[in-house]
Amino acid sequence: PQQWTSDDVTHLLKEIGMKERIKSFQDNKILGNVLFDLATDDLMSLTLTFVESKQMQKTLYLLRHYKDIYITPPGVFQWSNETVC
Repeated sequence: PQQWTSDDVTHLLKEIGMKERIKSFQDNKILGNVLFDLATDDLMSLTLTFVESKQMQKTLYLLRHYKDIYITPPGVFQWSNETVC
């Protein structure tokens, strides 16, 4: 995940139902090396709501700790927001 490209981050956002946030992540050049260090305030400054930022933090936690399960070729979990929350 630390080596994720913009396409990988975009894929993650789509997978967790945040495709409307893709432009903000692309505009701010959020790649894997930055994504995993973002705090709630950082995520909210990227236009995520508080709830979305918590969903993202939960997703990132799962990716850090359980990256060997449910991984697709680009290295992203496949689930919906309902599964994450």
